Amino acid sequence: MLKSKYYTSRRFYYCRNNYNSYKLNFKSISKEYFNFISHIIHPENIISLKLFGDDYTPGQIKSFIKNFQLNKLNRLKYLKLIKINENDLELILKYLINNRLNYLEIEYRQYFTILNQSTIIILQNILAFETLQEVILNMRSYQYDFVQWPQLTYIQYITLFNSNIYQFSQIIEKENQFKSLRLINFTMKNFNEITF
Repeated sequence: MLKSKYYTSRRFYYCRNNYNSYKLNFKSISKEYFNFISHIIHPENIISLKLFGDDYTPGQIKSFIKNFQLNKLNRLKYLKLIKINENDLELILKYLINNRLNYLEIEYRQYFTILNQSTIIILQNILAFETLQEVILNMRSYQYDFVQWPQLTYIQYITLFNSNIYQFSQIIEKENQFKSLRLINFTMKNFNEITF
């Protein structure tokens, strides 16, 4: 129905071109509607984006990268990437270096290994954004060991899944603005080797 209205209604066409605050949640959208939306919405009008690479939405993140001009996501404030692989993560994040995100959530696919250096640097730069208020990272503990936490962050609410004592010590020794720090599935392995 949305497709037929789009093609027949001038008012809908006018609204689509002038509305500039899209909040897109692609959690359970069909591939057909995903492709349709990618052709009618201008990326510079997206302020909130939720992408999923799980079994219910296979290939969605790759399709988004292919169909949207990532360099035009310049008004994006809220980004949620679920079950993303590292190559796709790097492709998306490198275009957000100049954005001012307020919220970032990343959940890696389970088969990932150690992050490559360019992804680590991009993620570190984004974590240092003055506007970034809330972060949720769901990675494997060995991936956290390689994430370099910025010297200063403005993040107020942070949730880390599958983190370890080493990464925790790296984070708390930096200058942070945390109001809330949640550690879920926290590992205390090698606690004796850590000095605070």
